Amino acid sequence: MSNYVTAIGLDVHARSIKACALNPMTGEVERASFGYDPASVAEWALSFESPKAVYESGATGFHLCRVLRALGPDCAVGAVSKMQRPAAGALAGYPLPDDSLAGRRFHPDDPRGREKTPL
Repeated sequence: MSNYVTAIGLDVHARSIKACALNPMTGEVERASFGYDPASVAEWALSFESPKAVYESGATGFHLCRVLRALGPDCAVGAVSKMQRPAAGALAGYPLPDDSLAGRRFHPDDPRGREKTPL
């Protein structure tokens, strides 16, 4: 059994961060948008019970992950090359990356949701 309750998917860009928090026990979902301010993201994440955040690796690197861990919430960075993508015909209506990460990365019954790459 995992030691988190709330899964948080982050869509991280150079100037902005979009977040989606999912409590898989209750199905509750909450979204938020931030400028690139890790302290605000950490404060928001810590408002949930036992949060764990994840975002795709990319141009923004591991800075956010390191800062979030230092401020309290656990965080992981997923390797883009290891993530499953929808089939070409399934792109219409596909959820935002933060929704996708929160659901797939942490759902306990979905084998695709397990961490693929350790930091």
